[in-house]
Amino acid sequence: MSKSERPFPRTADGRMQIHHYTSIESLALILKHRTLRFTRADKLDDVKEAQTVAGVDFGRRFFVSSWTGEADEQIPNWNLYGANMRGVRLTLSGSPFAWHHIKEFIGRPASNGSTLGIKLDGVIAPCGLSTILGNGYVLIPDGDMPATFGAQVEYVEDVGTSYRQFVTERPEGVNVAGHGTRPCYLKSRDWAFQKEYRFVLGALLGPSLHYDADPEGYVDALCRMLESTIEDEGGRGLLDATPSVGFIDLPLAEDAFSRLTVTMGPWASESSKQHVVSLLAEHAPFASVRDSSLRGSIRAKA
Repeated sequence: MSKSERPFPRTADGRMQIHHYTSIESLALILKHRTLRFTRADKLDDVKEAQTVAGVDFGRRFFVSSWTGEADEQIPNWNLYGANMRGVRLTLSGSPFAWHHIKEFIGRPASNGSTLGIKLDGVIAPCGLSTILGNGYVLIPDGDMPATFGAQVEYVEDVGTSYRQFVTERPEGVNVAGHGTRPCYLKSRDWAFQKEYRFVLGALLGPSLHYDADPEGYVDALCRMLESTIEDEGGRGLLDATPSVGFIDLPLAEDAFSRLTVTMGPWASESSKQHVVSLLAEHAPFASVRDSSLRGSIRAKA
C-alpha cells in the first residue's frame, strides 16, 4: 500500500489524531520514561495474529503498538484496555516519534574474505541506532518507513489465508510482498470493533548486550550471530533467529507530550484524576486532561 492508501487518522479539520486506551499506571511509565511499548505479536489478545507461514514464526518477529483513529470514545476499548473504565485514553496529534536519517554499516570482514553485517544506507527510521541495535534484538527498518510505519488495520475473514497472499516460499528463501511488516496489519474481523491503527516494528534476534555500553563488542557479537545463522541451512537460520524479548520500548519525540490530551475513564474517581493532573504537571506540563464524555451515562457495577 502507498502512503496515500494508509492515511494517518485525521479530525474533521484535518488534524492528525490517534488514541490509546490504557491504565493510569501505564500512563505514569510512558510519561516517566518517554517511551511507547511495542508488544510482540504472539503476546497480543488476538491469538490468530501469531501466524507461522512457510515455516517462519511471524508472531515472534513483529512488535506492535495499538491505537485507534476513532475520535468517539469506544466502550469496548474502555472495558478491555482502559482498566475497566477507570483508566485513561491518550490522544496525540501527529506522529509521536523522533525520525532519524541513518547511514551506517554495522559489520566487519567475514572469515571468507567478504564483509559481514547490516547496512543502513540512508534509512529514515522512527528511532536512533542505539534503539535499532537493542539488547536481544535488532530492528529491521523498511525502506520507506515514513510511509509504512503506522496504518489502519485491515480486518479479514481468514488471517492465515490473507498472510499467505503476502508470503512466498522460494528455493532461495522466503519473500514478503511489499514492505516487510505488511502482514502484521491484518487482523480477524472478530476485532473490527476496535477500529485499530497500529505501529509495527520488525526484528531479528540480536546480542544480549547494550550497544551504547560497548559498540565494538556488540558489533562483533552481532557479526558472529549473523555468520552462524547464514551458514545454517543456507541462510534459513536468519528466518528462525527471532527475538526472545517480549517487548521493545521506542523513545518518543521531545515534543510528543506537548500534543497530549488525557481523557479520564467513565468510572475514574476524582482522586485518580488528581493523580493524573499531578503526573502531567511533573512530566508533561503542556498536556491537558478532561473527563470522559460517557461519565455519568454508564451505570457502575458493584
